[in-house]
Order: sequence, then C-alpha cells, then structure tokens
Amino acid sequence: MLLSFFTIIIITVLSLGINFYVQTSADIKKNAISNMERLVDQSVQTMESHMDYTNKETWNLFRDMDLQSLMKDYSKYPEKMSYFTFRIMDLANNNPFIDAIVVRDSNGLSKLSAGAFRYFTNPGQLASFEKELDRLSKIAVQNDGKGAWVLSNTYDPKNQPYRTIAYTQALKDVFGDFQPIIGMLTIQFSNEKLQEWIKSLKSNDQADFYLINKKDGTIVLGPDRASAGKPFLNEQNFSEFEKTRPEPYFFINEDNSQTLIVYKSFMNSDWMLVGKVPVNVLLAQVNSVAKRTILIGLSALLSTMLFASFLSSRVLIPIKRLRKGMKQIETGNYNISVPVETRDEIGYFCQSFNQMTHRINHLVVQVYETELLKKDAEIKALQSQMNPHFLYNTLGTIESLAPVQGEGQMISVMCRSLAQMLRYNINGASFSTLGEEIEQLEVYLSIQKIRYETRLEYNIIVDPELMEMRIPKLLFQPIVENSIIHGIERSRKGGTIQIEAVSIDEQDAMIKVTDNGGGMDPDKLKALQLRLNTWSASSYSSNNQQTSIGMVNVHARLKLLYGEQYGVAIESVFGEGTQVTIRLMK
Repeated sequence: MLLSFFTIIIITVLSLGINFYVQTSADIKKNAISNMERLVDQSVQTMESHMDYTNKETWNLFRDMDLQSLMKDYSKYPEKMSYFTFRIMDLANNNPFIDAIVVRDSNGLSKLSAGAFRYFTNPGQLASFEKELDRLSKIAVQNDGKGAWVLSNTYDPKNQPYRTIAYTQALKDVFGDFQPIIGMLTIQFSNEKLQEWIKSLKSNDQADFYLINKKDGTIVLGPDRASAGKPFLNEQNFSEFEKTRPEPYFFINEDNSQTLIVYKSFMNSDWMLVGKVPVNVLLAQVNSVAKRTILIGLSALLSTMLFASFLSSRVLIPIKRLRKGMKQIETGNYNISVPVETRDEIGYFCQSFNQMTHRINHLVVQVYETELLKKDAEIKALQSQMNPHFLYNTLGTIESLAPVQGEGQMISVMCRSLAQMLRYNINGASFSTLGEEIEQLEVYLSIQKIRYETRLEYNIIVDPELMEMRIPKLLFQPIVENSIIHGIERSRKGGTIQIEAVSIDEQDAMIKVTDNGGGMDPDKLKALQLRLNTWSASSYSSNNQQTSIGMVNVHARLKLLYGEQYGVAIESVFGEGTQVTIRLMK
C-alpha cells in the first residue's frame, strides 16, 4: 500500500514537474528570442542611425559650393581651409563612432583631416593607414560618386591591424562637363568604439553578439578582437537565411548542445548583426530551480517515506505479530501472547487476541485434565477387572489341592505367594519397573507350576537395559495366564512358555509371550484379532464376559496410555502354538 501511494505521488510530482519545466523552458526560449530580436533590431537601428547621420552630413558637404571650389584650387581659398577643417572636426565629434575623417584631392593628397590618425607617431602605422586610404579611394572612384560602407582596417601603435567599417565616397564637380571626380572623402569608424558597442549588447551575460560579413560568413567584429576574420558557423552564406527562413532566428547543435541564433541585416550593406547564446545558458536559472526542486522533492519524499514507514510500522508490526501468533495457534501452541503497545484499534485487537489465547489455553488444559481423569478411571477399571479374574483362578487351584493328603506345605506356599501378589497389586501404584513385573510373574508362575507340575515349563529372557523401564502393573501376566489356560492346560503332554523382552529402537520395546500349546481355532483367532483391531474405549464394556478378557484388557491399557500405534498383536497356528506380541513405549 505504501509503495502504491509513493508511486502515485512520484508519478504525480514528476508529471507536474516535467510539465512545469517544459512549459517554463518554452516560455524562457520564447522570451529570450523576443528579447534578442528586440535588442538586435534596436542595435541595428542605432548603428544605422549613426551611418545615416554620416551619409547626410557627407552629402551636405559635397553639395557645398565652397567645398567644390576649394577642392578645385586650394591655393585660392586659404580661409576656407580652416572653415571646412572645423566642420569635419565637428562631424567627428558629433558621432562617437568616427575615428578618422580624411578628404583627399583627385591626386590622392590629403587636404582636410580630423581624428586620431593625426596623432600617429609610428611611421609604419601612418604608412599602413595611407595604404588603406588608397584602397578606399579606389573603391570610391569605382562607385563613381555613390557612397559605400565597406570593411576597413585600422592600426594600433604597434602597427597591428584591426577590423572596422568605413564610409567612402568620391566628390564630383557637379557644375563641370561630365562631372569629373575632384576628390575623395573617407570616414573610418573606431574599432575600439565598435568593440565597446558589441560588448555592450551582451544581455545579462548570456548572449554574445557579432558583426558578420554575409558574403563569406566571417566575423567582422566579435566579443574579442581575436575572433575577427574567423568563420562564424559552418554555413557560409548568411544571405540565404534571410531568403529561406520566415523568422529571424534558428537553432543549431554546437558542442553537443543547442544554441540559439538571432540575426538582423543592415540596410544597404553586406553586414549582419548576429546574437548567439547556448540554450543551456538561457535555461541555467530554470535548471537551477529544477535541481533545487528535485533535491527538495527527494529530501521531502525521503523524509515522508521515513515518517510514513514509522507510522506504518506501528500498524504493520503488530499485525505481523498477530499473524505469527495465529501461526503458533495453528501448530497447537496456545500459550502465546503478543505485546500490547498502543491503545488504538490495533492495540484492542492484540489485547483481544491475548484474551482469546488465554481462554483457549485454559479450556485446552481443562479438557486435557478431564481426559486424563477419564483415562485414569478407565485404566483402573480395567485393572480391577483383571485382579478378581486371577484371584478366582488361583483359589480354584488351592481348592483342587485341599482334598489331597499331605499337600499342606504346598497350600502354604501358594497362600504366601498369593498374599505377596495381592500386596503388589494393592500397593496403590499404577506403574512399576519391568524388573518388578518379571519378579511378580515368577511368583505367579511358581503358583501355576505347583498346579501343573511337570506339564508346565517356562523360560524368561529380558534385555538387562530394560529392567528399569517403567510399565503398567500386571501388563503381561494376563497374557501368560491365557497361554496356560488355553494352550498348556488343554495339552496332555503340557508345554513351555517363553517370555522375551527386547528393544526395538530408542523409543519402543517389545515383549513376546510364546507357547507351544494347542493353538487357536482359526475362526476364534480371526474374531479375537478383529476385536483387537477395532477396539475403542467407548465400545469397551466393563462387564464383558467374552473369552480372552485379559488380552483385550492389556490391549486397551496400552492404547489409552501410549496411543494408537501401541497394543497387542496375536498370531497362532492350530495344534502348534500361539505368540502374543506387546509393543509399548520405553
């Protein structure tokens, strides 16, 4: 039951937890995509506004008639040099991204300039910058007066190049024939400012942003300068994404984890601003909450299981004890009780069980004692049947000797022997040892020897280890008496009786009474065997007058004392003799 409850609870909690995690993760992804889209749009718009401002100011300069005149002949308008120098310096100051502005004539000579390059002290750095200006001027000439934003290089004092962007445009004589080119304007953005701008876009230390060249997929600017020039992804042509994807974001598998990519293109350029963030970084907070929830849930579940086990043990342990007690009752052990530890329903059951077992045990003892008293009364009744029977036969022998002259001494011996036997019988004990029974049997046989003289012989063989075995009194004397009356007495030549006591095993012993008299009639033998096999205490009558009363008496006593597997068995061959076997418990 507890396992079922815990399973239900775990399934319910896991279902709710998984649903919460999945829904929360989806919401976080959705919010992250929305936030990054908004941030990328705003950043692109901000940068485009700076670029538009640069375009407009440049166009205003090129439309200025004074600048047209100055570019044709510098020597005629020296005062205008200062004016336009101030204007381009003002342009550089108003746009924080501008690092350098250079106006060159048609021959490639720098006439107007503003920005950090003016303070270059390294000749190599200045030479590299001049080469870059030459390259940008060629692009301006190729565009034939149309302004263009292109990739450019700037150089540090160690003459190390860094990627940046630049605006270049050719200045044409709008009033001359065929509008010849009279100069070039180059505006270069600061790599350091652009780098700061890229780094400032990182939202909550999660996403990294890159300025990507759509044509070849390489990084123009990234979170660090070392990433410039490297391919951003395996996909080379980013322009294809804008054509094939309905949404400005997608997911990729990178380093065995999912990564979110959000992108936005700049207008009128080959550049794209891309935001990149691993999904596990986005879900770090919810994963942390999930881990804490799992730990708290497991701790709570473990504590609940321990507490529930403690509570259930107060119910299950008494029930197990009750079951063990019932098993003991099934085996016949009624002297059993279970501890009563509580005052609830389980305690009431335990107390009732103890009262029941006590009552059953009392009734069992009472019935057992009653049965013992009944059995003892039956045994005494059987013994009382045997004593008069023997006494009657012995007195008959004395009576037969009385008329004979000179037999007074024998009569005296018989009387003494009879008195000895009577004293043995009435001493009050129901049991004696096998040795005492043999001694009593010898007294009895001495009496019978006087009566039958040479017609009666006997032989007694007893295992010495059995001499102290306790047996019921007068156990096999009736068997010997039957052998004399029904075996020896009916034979003219007499016979021999052998009494043998031997051990069967550690528990049982056997006494055999064998004679070589006339044996039993087969019909009478079957009738006697039937009586012995079907005997029961309820069917036995104390006034039974049938023959072989002594043998049935012994058989009944053994059954009552030792159990059904004990008793008397008889075998006889008519005209040859009889053997009676007594099996009893040591």
